[in-house]
Amino acid sequence: MTFSHDRKTIYGAGMKKWNSFAVNSPTDIVHHSSHALGGHPKANDAETKTRAIFVLAANKPPHNVYGNPFYDYAGYGNVFSVDEKGGLKENVQNYPYQDNTAIHGMVFDKNEEYLYSADMWANKVWTHKKVRGTWLSMILYQLTCL
Repeated sequence: MTFSHDRKTIYGAGMKKWNSFAVNSPTDIVHHSSHALGGHPKANDAETKTRAIFVLAANKPPHNVYGNPFYDYAGYGNVFSVDEKGGLKENVQNYPYQDNTAIHGMVFDKNEEYLYSADMWANKVWTHKKVRGTWLSMILYQLTCL
C-alpha cells in the first residue's frame, strides 16, 4: 500500500488488481476503483499465479501510480493515471523488464526523474527514466547484483 501525494487516497495491490480507496477520515475509507494487471496477456488468467505485489505513487504531477506484478508473466510494470479525486483512472503504460522478473520494491530518485526497481529473481536493479514527466523510457540500465 501507498498513499497519494496529498494523503487523500490509498493505493493497493490485491491478487490480480490494482486498487484505489478514498480516505475521508481515519475510519471512513471507501473503494474507488480496481484495475486489472497490464502487460503480458496471461497475467490475468485464473490459472496463472501472477499477483499484483508492489505499488508506488508519484509525488509530482501528474501523480501517476506505478505497479509491479509478481510470479509468472510479470515482465512489465504498469503506470496508471489518476482522476481529479486521486483515484486510479486508467492504465496509460506497460513498461518492460524481462520475462523472469520479480520486482519486490521501487523508489524514485529525489527529483522523481528515475525509477529504480529491485528484481529478486533476475537479481538486478533496473533503472527507467521518466520522459516528459509521465512516460517511462525503455530500460536505461540494469545492474546485476552479486
